Amino acid sequence: MNEQITQKILEELNQTKEEFWNISSETSNFLQIIINTIKPQNILEIGTSNGFSSLQMNLTAHKLNPPPQIITLEKRPDWAPIAEKNIAKSESTNITLIIGNALETIPKLKEKINPNLQFNLIFIDAMKRQYIEYIKLLESNNLLSKKCIILADNVISHSKKVEEYINYVKQNPAYFSKTLNIGPGLEITIKK
Repeated sequence: MNEQITQKILEELNQTKEEFWNISSETSNFLQIIINTIKPQNILEIGTSNGFSSLQMNLTAHKLNPPPQIITLEKRPDWAPIAEKNIAKSESTNITLIIGNALETIPKLKEKINPNLQFNLIFIDAMKRQYIEYIKLLESNNLLSKKCIILADNVISHSKKVEEYINYVKQNPAYFSKTLNIGPGLEITIKK
């Protein structure tokens, strides 16, 4: 990763934050703290948009030895090429963009990437009503490592749309989950 080029790309992308729903600076800072703390091997991002959050995470992740693999999923065919271009320009060789509906791509991740693939960190910022489906697919495909941290964005700003997801992770004995007043609301869930 070329840090100087990446910083320039992020500055440019920050100008389009409303159009592409980029994550808040508070959310970005929290993600970087989590990455520095847990030093994940594999990160999954559901909802790439223009690549802003992938590159923000990689600013911290690329300094780890070895840098983690970041798999990012984007459904929108109009946004994916923008993300692809930004990731390529940043020279982030540890980021893999997969284009397609996450409900279809999640079950194929082990086949596509590695049969033993599990994620230590997952960042969800996509179709809010589908958060519940994403977590269940991650579980059923054995993609959550022990002590995996799942961060779901927009849980306060879109509380009605993510209500089923929030109830599920808070009531499921396999998880510890807490709503944080960071950015538009982050649900931090840790697999026990």
